Amino acid sequence: MRMLMSALLLGLSGAAALFPNNSEADAPKPPAIRNLCAAGDGPQETVRLTWGELTTDTSDVALTSPIVHLRVENTSSASVYAVIVVSADAGGPEQDTFDLPPVLLAGGSTNIFPIDISTLQLNIGSMRFSGRLSASVRTYGSPNPSEVEARGAYFAPTLYFHPATTSGSVLRVYGEKPLRFSYRSGDLYNLFGYGSVDSLYMARASNGGSGALGDDVLQQERTPSNPFDLPLVAPGAGTPTSIGSIQSPNGTITGGGSAASMKTYSVRIRLQAGFTDAGFAVKAGDGSYVKEDYLIPPVNPGFFTADVANQQFDVLARGIRVEVNVNGAATYYWADPTTAAVTFMLPSNVNSFQLRVWSHFRTAEGNELKVVTGAGTAWAWSKLVSPQPNKLTTYAFGDYDSNATMAAAVGFCGYRYSYKNANKTMIVSTINTCSSPGGNTSSAHFDDSGLAGGTAYVRIYAWPGSGDCDKGDHRRRKFTIAHELGHAWLLLRTKTFEPSTDSDAAPADETVCGTGSGYSISSLEYNSICARESAAHFYAAVCFNNPTSGLGAFRWFGSSVDLEYFNAANTSGGRLENQCTTADKKGFGTNLDWMRFWWDWVTPYAPVLKPSGNHVASVYEEAIAAGGLTKSNYYTKFKDAMLAVISNATWQGDWTTFAAHNGIDH
Repeated sequence: MRMLMSALLLGLSGAAALFPNNSEADAPKPPAIRNLCAAGDGPQETVRLTWGELTTDTSDVALTSPIVHLRVENTSSASVYAVIVVSADAGGPEQDTFDLPPVLLAGGSTNIFPIDISTLQLNIGSMRFSGRLSASVRTYGSPNPSEVEARGAYFAPTLYFHPATTSGSVLRVYGEKPLRFSYRSGDLYNLFGYGSVDSLYMARASNGGSGALGDDVLQQERTPSNPFDLPLVAPGAGTPTSIGSIQSPNGTITGGGSAASMKTYSVRIRLQAGFTDAGFAVKAGDGSYVKEDYLIPPVNPGFFTADVANQQFDVLARGIRVEVNVNGAATYYWADPTTAAVTFMLPSNVNSFQLRVWSHFRTAEGNELKVVTGAGTAWAWSKLVSPQPNKLTTYAFGDYDSNATMAAAVGFCGYRYSYKNANKTMIVSTINTCSSPGGNTSSAHFDDSGLAGGTAYVRIYAWPGSGDCDKGDHRRRKFTIAHELGHAWLLLRTKTFEPSTDSDAAPADETVCGTGSGYSISSLEYNSICARESAAHFYAAVCFNNPTSGLGAFRWFGSSVDLEYFNAANTSGGRLENQCTTADKKGFGTNLDWMRFWWDWVTPYAPVLKPSGNHVASVYEEAIAAGGLTKSNYYTKFKDAMLAVISNATWQGDWTTFAAHNGIDH
């Protein structure tokens, strides 16, 4: 452990650059937290460490300066000497750790130590993961710690941080709950895209420098740390019996049988995607422009007015199937379902090998998503690579083609959310039989043969033809793909297709909502189709928007939709009551109104305070299982199902409120 600067040896006042002052008035007081650790002989004092900025376990604060405040409280009556240790990283293995000379903590005192994060020796400008700031105190009975044993050790909760993206702010700091629920466990790369916290990295990549995707060694990316880190040997290949013998279905790669004769490699996989419906900004009712949060273009990501084909960027292929092939001998692994990385060993005389990825994904919940051709064959992309051992190297595959784009969307949504399914299988295939009825549409409602056994089938339309077949290439529409996945996840919960769905509503007195244009997201329909389609829309919205915010955007075949506002005034009643002209609205609705209802019921999401998408799926499953559904009574039956599975009175009341506000309670 090193000292940050020699001035620290001169006493506490020498730490002015790092700790500008220690007046308690300089920081807000957080609530007391429990003592995390105490050890040592003799009388035990109680020292509590908290961060002034993190007043609750859900605190998420934008700072206008890079200074945070460590609050050290001695709650006992006895004074004690303490050594404060601070450790920080910027989302990778590079750390800055320092300690201060012993300081006397008077009995009953509270001491504030401001810490200037900008003075730490960290590369904050190119962070890819949330940084961490840790603090601990060791207490002693003497001002000379080297002469006595420590009496106790105490720790502050970890403070996480990243550069702020809002105007006027420098840093955003938060605790573990926001890290997990708001910032995807610190995955800044996919949370914000390249264009914000990763701007330095992208500048190198765009200039073909050492940071370019495909050959970058990203040492700052964290090591995977979940149960799927372990390599999965290909089916039928057996289990490796020693570190020097790696089994494969096509033979055995030998390397002498000892660890010394092997080299360790770590690779991270990305798929190169080119979407036509990503990053479109929509003017919200409050006058602001919003777009979705995830899988958005890194350059000029917004204010598009029409579908474009050049929205190309690379997507972490979490949980993808990876093949390492040396001279025809292949070993298979699942990439980590969170970081998209995999670690393996090869003989020391192997310097290059074939790296191939397959369009199969396994999620942390054990779900498998298989993206295949109409004939059931997976796509594969490969390249000859020569990575550095003991480094994490990122490779991108797919050349932005339609199939890689579709696979990227499927893998990302599988990682994001599954309507609380686990250990299920989804087969996502392409189809181009536009000459058959319904053949030119994407669907999850064409084959229910596997639902009872835990397998759902999805087809994605893939024929960019002309004339009657010119419906666009759905493989490049992330919201369309996610919509069909949403259907499939719900079907895996219900194990059957929804009964009595009908999209042929056409009251004679309807002159606005859909007349002459057929079925659409805003057309007047029986509420059976609204309930079914809106739940799939909601899933797609959650895939690409952060539900902890009430704002969000949705793109549907050329139209951008504000998830929160029906109009600038946010008028109650939705499109059905404010625009549709049919006099008798009972049993009718629009998919758009229903989608906003689900969004309002769940967002802005916070545990306990709001229901989650899991509750949406539970209501859906209960409504189908209860039976008695007709084409026009889905709202009534869904409300009955909600009351059967939701006991929280606030959530029940919110259902009624938001149903009326969005005009779906007919």
